[in-house]
Amino acid sequence: MTVSHSESPEGTVVWQQQHSLVTLTLHRPRAANAYTASMLAQLDDCLNRIEADPDIATVVITGAEKWFCAGADHRERDARDWSSVVELPSARVFQRLARCPAVTIAAVNGAAVGGGLELALAADWRVACVTATFALPELEIGLLPAAGGIDRLPELVGPMAARQLILGGVVWTAEDAFRHGLILDVAPDLAGLRQRVADYAQRIATRDATALRFAKQRLSSGVQMSTDATRLAQALLV
Repeated sequence: MTVSHSESPEGTVVWQQQHSLVTLTLHRPRAANAYTASMLAQLDDCLNRIEADPDIATVVITGAEKWFCAGADHRERDARDWSSVVELPSARVFQRLARCPAVTIAAVNGAAVGGGLELALAADWRVACVTATFALPELEIGLLPAAGGIDRLPELVGPMAARQLILGGVVWTAEDAFRHGLILDVAPDLAGLRQRVADYAQRIATRDATALRFAKQRLSSGVQMSTDATRLAQALLV
């Protein structure tokens, strides 16, 4: 896993593969890796490749340099109308990630904010650097975490902790996130994060590939209906 791609074009999702491990890096560091519509489409294409390749056992999603993801690009977000929210691309792509047949790990190397945290929530596991932070500030600008966050977060951390993040706008540190069960592990630095993710990927690689995919399918969370209702509420807000 790497979090630095100095030669990669700004605004891309960088694919790296080593045996059964694929690493997808959001590469838009000058905008804190906020995703654009183009980057969501690229992530969608990556999921097509992953779903078609049964030899891929683990997918790691991370961000370039010192950020994980700041959520949706604010210029594109502010230009949306209500109809575009009903068919919210991020919600659809994140749901595909949640149903991905490979085991998915969000390597949270920095701030995971708004849609960036919702992206991490769609992964099977989240491992974070000690400097990472977690926030869902959508209510401050009259919106909802409509890409799955309002539905997935309570399942992971419980309703009271979810209310703290969503309703109260509290920002969690990596230690807070670990204490509430949002993340699996906390690494002391980026090198430690890379090593821990590699260790998990190596462990997954020892599992039977077919059994792994069946187990993942059975464990996948069924939050789609609730997320659809959230998107309708979001459209009304917009």
